[in-house]
Amino acid sequence: AGISPKIIKYRNSAGGSSGHAFYHRDDIAKIKAFREEREKLVANWQPPEGYITTRQFAERIGITLATFQSMRSKSNSRLVAKALRKIKWDRKVNIPRGGRIPIWKESCVDDYIKLKKEEQDKVDAARLAKRLAKEEAIAKEQAAEQAAYEKAIEGKLTSEEVVAKLGLVHMTPNWMNRLSPQKIKGRYWFDPEDVDRAIAQVDLEYSLNVLQRFMKPSVRPNSHIP
Repeated sequence: AGISPKIIKYRNSAGGSSGHAFYHRDDIAKIKAFREEREKLVANWQPPEGYITTRQFAERIGITLATFQSMRSKSNSRLVAKALRKIKWDRKVNIPRGGRIPIWKESCVDDYIKLKKEEQDKVDAARLAKRLAKEEAIAKEQAAEQAAYEKAIEGKLTSEEVVAKLGLVHMTPNWMNRLSPQKIKGRYWFDPEDVDRAIAQVDLEYSLNVLQRFMKPSVRPNSHIP
C-alpha cells in the first residue's frame, strides 16, 4: 500500500527489545482506503468449487462477519460459539492484492448445524437433570415433612371429634383452656387422654358441687316467744 511506519524500539520488562509502529496522520486515509479495497476484493472473490469464504460461511448460518469472528474467540462462552470453534477451516489461499484468507468446505455449514444441536442437547440435558434433581429434593423434603406431620398427629383427635365426644355444638374457650390442644399446621389437635381426664375432672367437679348443695345445713329463722 506504499505505507511505511516508523518503528521506535525500546527495552521491554523482560530485558529484551520491542518496538512500536507509528504512522503519519496522512497515512490514515491510505490505510482505510487499502482496507476497503482489500475487503471488496475478498468479498467478490469466489473460492474453488465445494468451498466457501468466511463471509459466505457467516451468511449461510445467518450471522454477520463480525459476529462470526467474535464467536471464534475463546472468550465467547455462548453455546453457538463453542460449536463454531469446533469447525476448522481447510486451508488458506492467496487472493491477488487481497492477501491470504482461509477457506472452508461447504460441508462445514452442515457440520456447524449438527454441532450446535449437539451443544444445545447437552445444555438441555444438563438443565433437565438439574430440574429433576431439584424436584426430587423437594419431593423428599415434602415426604419427610408429611411423615413428621402424620407422626405428630398420630392418635390425636380433631376439634370436630372432641366436640362430638363432649356433646357440644362448638368448642368453647373454657374447654380449650382445660384441654390445651397442640396447633399443627394451622389446626388444633387434642390428646385423647387429656380429653378423658378433663371430662372426668368436670364430672367430679359437678358431682361435688351437687353434693355440697345437698349437704348445706338449712337455716331456720329466729323465733320469738311472746
